[in-house]
Amino acid sequence: MMIQGEDPDSFEREAFTEAAFQVEERELRLWRKRGAVGKLHNIVRFVRASPQRRELMKSLACSQRDEDDYHLFEEDRAAIDLELMQNNETRWNSTFMMIQRAIRKREQIDHFITYLDTKAAEPRQRMPVQDHLSQQDWLLLAEIQSLPKPLYEITMRCQGWAKEGRYGALWEVMIGMEYLLNFFEEQKLIFSPPDGTADELQIARASATTSTAFHVREFFEQQYPRKEQPEAARTMIGKAMRQDEPSQFDQWMQSCDRCMMEEEDELGVYMR
Repeated sequence: MMIQGEDPDSFEREAFTEAAFQVEERELRLWRKRGAVGKLHNIVRFVRASPQRRELMKSLACSQRDEDDYHLFEEDRAAIDLELMQNNETRWNSTFMMIQRAIRKREQIDHFITYLDTKAAEPRQRMPVQDHLSQQDWLLLAEIQSLPKPLYEITMRCQGWAKEGRYGALWEVMIGMEYLLNFFEEQKLIFSPPDGTADELQIARASATTSTAFHVREFFEQQYPRKEQPEAARTMIGKAMRQDEPSQFDQWMQSCDRCMMEEEDELGVYMR
């Protein structure tokens, strides 16, 4: 009793709070090691940790909108009401959607962090300086966003019951996997800088694309070993390796293109 003071319950609560804070600090440090995406994860987590922070961010955005109302496009006004999205391990494409939403609300995020830096009295009420996103971080997030975008598009494309031979059909999955391989191999070449001339941003780009391409290729090789594929299946590795004379499948696909497949995105073009 003497060690814990006159209020042992209060002592235990403080000890529990301090222990929880230390665990949270360790998690924040781990996420920071992931670069710009990790910093963004920490920011989103900080904002979504309490209803008060979410409301404060929205109210700041609304007040800023009132000041700049004549300069805002309709899309910017709509973005004010959108919540930040948190990525996690179980939700498909959650990192892509988190980055996409954050880029749309970039100005609001920066304004929110700046406001807390000047108004919040307690350090724990402010966003840690280590998690502030610099101009270079935002540029990198914009580049990274383009990498998981095809994964998101294919996920959307393969949803459904394939009632009309598409949106859920097996052929879309197979071609989609080849599309991903080609896409990430191209990105790896694009973002691989010449030896000795890479800056920090280029190194981060190259690291992200190389890692993603490796994991996609590893998964594809595990699921569809090339040595086990029949000779006929090996021809289905993208437009670059197709025969000059269209096969019956290609002719059927081209006929369906004209009447059924009107996608405007890159994935839709690839599947034509």
